[in-house]
Amino acid sequence: MTELLEFKNKQNETLRGIFDKADSRKAVVFIHGFEGTSIRTRNNNIIERLRGKVNLFRFDFAGLGMSSGDFSEMTVEKSVQELKSAIKKLKEANPEIKQILLVGHSLGGCIALEYWDQNKEDISKVLLFAPALNQAELNRYFFATYLMKEKDSSFKITWDNYKDYVNEEEYKEYIAEEPKKMKEHYLSNKYHTENADKDYQPLLNEIDASNLLIIHSKLDDKVPIESNDKIPKGVQILKLEKGDHHLQSPDVAEKYLDKAINFLLSD
Repeated sequence: MTELLEFKNKQNETLRGIFDKADSRKAVVFIHGFEGTSIRTRNNNIIERLRGKVNLFRFDFAGLGMSSGDFSEMTVEKSVQELKSAIKKLKEANPEIKQILLVGHSLGGCIALEYWDQNKEDISKVLLFAPALNQAELNRYFFATYLMKEKDSSFKITWDNYKDYVNEEEYKEYIAEEPKKMKEHYLSNKYHTENADKDYQPLLNEIDASNLLIIHSKLDDKVPIESNDKIPKGVQILKLEKGDHHLQSPDVAEKYLDKAINFLLSD
């Protein structure tokens, strides 16, 4: 059975998500990335394989997709609180749920790990797609890319050269500006200030590595795989030879889908 769930965040904004109920004590919660939505082919590929076997819940953060609210106030901390509200609503919709598994993409990886760190007893497994964990350096990388597009659109910023084009004083001025125009929304400086020196990788040292799977493409130029350089030994990482940041194309999905499904279904 599929139904729409509505719930409130701390700001009294109405968030919405799609719940696929199953006769199971396990639930998979999908966490989308920056300016993303829960309706992505990557999620749908997994959902089609899991529907009827476990409970499934995909929701949108404030101001995105099906949800109301103001995206401009987005931070990881605010998103973690919204995830908490989503999981509370999910358990109300099916009190039989005893195990929660998180599937996070990109910035959703930071949100998933922060929630896991704060609620270790609630989460049994986490699957991360192209996690943008090293926020401090990734945001400088994005800043360098933005600058060079303005100056010379033919020049390519890479993970190997981006530091040569980041002046710290200019970067500090940039993150202090508000509001900023993103792809489809405006954004206050709260998110950039929150993550100016933040790396979420150390959170991985606090969890059981056997309950975590990371899937990342070696060709990802949005969140380069090299950015996650502090992953503890023992963490399962599937490094794909093909694929972009979103990992949605059929030929890429076939390289990881079985492994992802087996990881989520296994005890």
